[in-house]
Amino acid sequence: TKGYGCDRVADMLAASGSSDIMVEIGGEIALRGKNPKGHPWRIQIDAPVVSNDSVVHDRLSVIKVTDCGVATSGNYRNYHTASDGRMYGHTISPVTGRPAEADILSATVIAPSCMLADALATACMAMNRADALAMIERADGVECLLVAGKGNGWELIRSSGFPLRD
Repeated sequence: TKGYGCDRVADMLAASGSSDIMVEIGGEIALRGKNPKGHPWRIQIDAPVVSNDSVVHDRLSVIKVTDCGVATSGNYRNYHTASDGRMYGHTISPVTGRPAEADILSATVIAPSCMLADALATACMAMNRADALAMIERADGVECLLVAGKGNGWELIRSSGFPLRD
């Protein structure tokens, strides 16, 4: 996974003497130490904007974090529109073997490693919001921000320790 790759690159940089590290691969991020200004890393979380033309990076939130992994999974950039107009995301339900039909548009997870954050963010995408939040709340050192569909918009669901907006 990309999360595992981020962790391994960060480990290699740390073994070479670096202490302030940010490794990003396709939206998965491994963080250690501080940013160049000596503060925790500031990471932008994108809003789930559907665009057929390009990748859109509208700011939903910015969090300050360090010594962790951050991963966001979402079905709003990689999906298929069926002939009936329904959108199907790329996350497959382990129960049905078909595209997951959950109400979560994106899941951002902060965890001790980027590999764990990546795995949990993907798992959240195959669950309903209540089950995803319960799973995250049971995990040690893990927090999440879920963006769930609500009518024609969305609502934000934070785990109890997810950092507030910067």
